[in-house]
Amino acid sequence: MPKKQEVAALEERVRPKRAERKIIEEFKNQVEALEGWQKSEEYWPEVLAVLTKVFPPDEEACVTLMVFETKPKTKSKMRTSMVKMRLCTATPGKVHEYSSTLRELGFEDVKVGKETPITGSRAAGVYKSNHRIEAEVPRVPS
Repeated sequence: MPKKQEVAALEERVRPKRAERKIIEEFKNQVEALEGWQKSEEYWPEVLAVLTKVFPPDEEACVTLMVFETKPKTKSKMRTSMVKMRLCTATPGKVHEYSSTLRELGFEDVKVGKETPITGSRAAGVYKSNHRIEAEVPRVPS
């Protein structure tokens, strides 16, 4: 058998194996993605319970908006969960105490927005300042 024919015959035998390998690789990638998503799953009732437990009493602060979002990190199979809060405080500096507490609890990348005074008809109330806090929710231990 001439060498060219032998090479062609071998290539014919390998071709189905290559197609099979491609299917297996695609399936493997899907499984890895699913496992990454499962590992990064959050348990929102637990997260809310922690936030509620450490939040200052309503005489000192109140949350006017809380948003949770989960999105994939760039070039990663894991997802990042964030909590974003808008709150009002009665005394300056209270938001920094709360953000420090969040860091101690394992929340990462905690950012405190600019403090703005409450004005207008709402200024006569207990709360004097508006704030924003963003933080990455800690991963659930495996």
